[in-house]
Amino acid sequence: KSVLGSKAASVASPEYSTDSQGRPSISWVAGLLQDESRHLLLEASKGAEGIVQHTAMLSGSLVEANGHTILNPNGHETDTLWGHMLGQLLDHGLLISNGRDAPRLKRYSITSRGRAVASFIRDGTK
Repeated sequence: KSVLGSKAASVASPEYSTDSQGRPSISWVAGLLQDESRHLLLEASKGAEGIVQHTAMLSGSLVEANGHTILNPNGHETDTLWGHMLGQLLDHGLLISNGRDAPRLKRYSITSRGRAVASFIRDGTK
């Protein structure tokens, strides 16, 4: 289980709105994310490179961000949770694949939009 600060855990989903480019607003996306996805995004945003690393193991998924373990291998349950976390972050343009993959290792980088959402979660501002 992830441990979140009170501000991160209390982000409520506002009514749907869009930014000047027609994308869902930062505040709406921040409110939409589940706690585990928020925690991963916040941890990735702490690093200068903003790298998220996923290692597929026989025992499940190992997910690390900014040198910290976010998700320990625990069989099928962690694989399912990782898939959901990744889906949320990729679908909203908060992470991108950085293309440096190996057979059991995949790496993702936080985007500028991802940093903006992390900042909103952390500080309550854009």
